[in-house]
Amino acid sequence: KLRYDRGELSTASYHARKQRVVDKVTGTLKSKPGLPPVSPGPPPDFGALPSERALKHVFHFRTRSWSSKPIRVKLSRLPFAKGNLRLCYHLQEVAEAPDGTARTSSSALVAKFAIDPDGDPEVYFRDVELQAHAAYYAKLFNAHDPPRKAKFLKAWVVELSERRGSPLCGVEKYVPGEYLKHNNNFGHVGTTRFGGGAAAAVGSGGGGGGGGGAGLGSEALSRFTPQAFSHFTYEASGRRLLVVDVQGVGDVYTDPQIHTLSGDDFGEGNLGIEGMNRFLASHRCNAICRYLRLPLINALEETEHAAGRTLPSAPHMPYTHVKIVHFDEPHYYETVPLLRQYLERRGGEDSVHPAGESAEGRYRALGGDGAGEAAAGKTSVCCRCGGFSRPPSSRAPRKERSM
Repeated sequence: KLRYDRGELSTASYHARKQRVVDKVTGTLKSKPGLPPVSPGPPPDFGALPSERALKHVFHFRTRSWSSKPIRVKLSRLPFAKGNLRLCYHLQEVAEAPDGTARTSSSALVAKFAIDPDGDPEVYFRDVELQAHAAYYAKLFNAHDPPRKAKFLKAWVVELSERRGSPLCGVEKYVPGEYLKHNNNFGHVGTTRFGGGAAAAVGSGGGGGGGGGAGLGSEALSRFTPQAFSHFTYEASGRRLLVVDVQGVGDVYTDPQIHTLSGDDFGEGNLGIEGMNRFLASHRCNAICRYLRLPLINALEETEHAAGRTLPSAPHMPYTHVKIVHFDEPHYYETVPLLRQYLERRGGEDSVHPAGESAEGRYRALGGDGAGEAAAGKTSVCCRCGGFSRPPSSRAPRKERSM
């Protein structure tokens, strides 16, 4: 609303973006008919799949720049998980041997496609930059020698250039294990465990936290490291940003959200000062917050430090305070001509689901009807693809603010 009031958005663009927020919150996203069935499971035998040309767009946080290069990829015929916002496919990058045949050049990856055919393609680039910022603050966090290190997966954008409309997908490493969500962007603090399907692939992944049951969340399960990390980002940024939606396998995180003072960065999930205040009102400082010498907020008593939680080996770190690195950067993808040209060209074309002309048509084009990959009557909802990571209950529309 603020950008509309400033004249930065047209009336049509403002109402389209506003409707997308409403759709995300209410779960009424539009999608083309014939969405593919979900086939939960580990990566397929990529040797049996054809390769295709693509472009890989990578954000380099250190230089604040984007680069692009041609690659070849293999994409699973069916998604292995489906959420409210995205479909997740298995993907692998491949390289060409001198004889022209394809050979593997990457481990298993996850390709995330928006379900909404009218979704803003800029979201893919914005989310990559968002995750890179979270990864940077995770490195700062680790430099203070906490008892457990935090890491965010590197993400990038892949453009499937052989398909009509050159659809985009967000890509990152596939990490099997039990998927846990530790807080959200609207003030909830507590670890939620998701069971079944792709969200809890094989074992615990070393996340700790205890408890069990799909979708179970409570303070009793709240882990110290992710909550202390969120608090750390607030102080280490000079109180200019706060990383929330901390979720992943063990302490390998993905798909975060960042609140900033202006509330104008990183999409509709950025609730600005209100989002920061909601986290600070819910957060209870733990032993790791104390160790990092963070200003204590509603601190837990030592008697509340349940057995099995991660505790530092000393009461305080050797430094007198955390290193402060202010956040004041814009979205860098907006300055890259190649990406701007794609977004402008894509904006003038009909919306195309990543599957192509239709889900069924794409499977035939890849040499199968998908029946071998589909598990009859089975569906899967997964944090990795925006299902539980941004559910209607935890995502709220940005409230209209004025200067």
